[in-house]
Amino acid sequence: MYKRGELVEETVELFTVQTRIPEMSANDLQVIKAALQVGVDMVGHYVERYGVDAYLGAVEYTLDYSERAVRQALLEIPDGTYEAEDHLDNDSAGEPMLLKCTVRKYGSEIEIDFSGSAREDWNGYACQWSDTVSAAHLGLQAIFLDSVPPNAGAYRPVHVVAPPGSCFHALPPMSTNSGHLFFLVKSTTLVKMALSKAHPRFAVGENYDDICIISFSGVDNRSATPSPFVFIRFPLGPFGGHALGDGCSYMPIEEGNAVETSIEFEEEAFPLLFLEREFVTDTAGAGKHRGGPATRVLLAPLVDAESTYQLEQCRFPTKGEFGGGGGSMASIRLHEGGLARWSRGEELAEPQVVAGFADPADGSPADPDDERAEFRISKLAGVRFAAGDVVAFQVAGAGGYGPADQRDPEAVRRDVRNEIVSAAAANRLYGVDLGGPTSEGEA
Repeated sequence: MYKRGELVEETVELFTVQTRIPEMSANDLQVIKAALQVGVDMVGHYVERYGVDAYLGAVEYTLDYSERAVRQALLEIPDGTYEAEDHLDNDSAGEPMLLKCTVRKYGSEIEIDFSGSAREDWNGYACQWSDTVSAAHLGLQAIFLDSVPPNAGAYRPVHVVAPPGSCFHALPPMSTNSGHLFFLVKSTTLVKMALSKAHPRFAVGENYDDICIISFSGVDNRSATPSPFVFIRFPLGPFGGHALGDGCSYMPIEEGNAVETSIEFEEEAFPLLFLEREFVTDTAGAGKHRGGPATRVLLAPLVDAESTYQLEQCRFPTKGEFGGGGGSMASIRLHEGGLARWSRGEELAEPQVVAGFADPADGSPADPDDERAEFRISKLAGVRFAAGDVVAFQVAGAGGYGPADQRDPEAVRRDVRNEIVSAAAANRLYGVDLGGPTSEGEA
């Protein structure tokens, strides 16, 4: 890639001409080189300061320390075999993809096996071996109460099985672009779900379980000089309840490396409006420690735009653990021309389902248990929205932990006051009778 510090253009072209984003790929390659150079410089600095033997000794000590810490943490997990099963909403043909994980724990060693999962599939419905292995380690470390430096030493007691040709270990020439996001998250989740069966203190309800994407692109023609634009946002979501308390309501996924930018900046930079962003009542998985509620964002493009979106858990609800209830499903819905009604302070008209379960007769939201309901795929590109449409993008609610009837009634009252749980659901799910509509003063 580099010769005497200079970029070799011919080598770069071998990478970039085979991608749809050559300029970005070239930049990425140079960023990788710069990061490696920082590492080289740091190693050189410490070797020069302390000597080769001291440096190598420090490296070995650090690796051994992480290994001992992981082995000690593994001794806290009861020996046994623990299984988990989940699904991706759809493959390239629109059918659910089965995902399986078996965790075998013996002494200070652990094996994480993804055998039995669906085969690799086209259109990005697969991931690389390295994605699965790194995510499996992350799922394991996520349940440790004490953090462990994530280096090669920490990986020594952990053995990951990802059968070649499966959706967790794609082989050439399979595309893995989207799968890098879907399955990276699912690998981590499956490990946590399996280990939740080992002991209640390790149990955690399923989070929103996705690296969500919503984007709009087009030409902003509102001024005398039209300009192209591309807007992309990675909405965040809730985490599941666990042995120590309720799940967080809004945060990045464990694997995420992107945070949400300023809404004010995005409205200034792009032809769109954020009308609402709020927690949705009665979407959190019930439990002794409930999951976090779903978040819904209402977006309105101000010019005709083409959208690409990716959203999981639109077909299957998130799962609770140790007797906890599941959270709500995600969805994308369209209120055609809704911006005008919203601006007048009127209720938005009945939406059309873009992603999720719809009535095939008119496209309105449908009960997933209705045999007539059709599932509309939640991962598509090139979908057109008109100026003034309102798009409701809602992530999944997170699963709960423990039986709901063990929840502190005061916590239920607080949830009602904060509109995370309705008074009716407080009675139905938790057995807490608030005696009619609840106001802030009552709680």
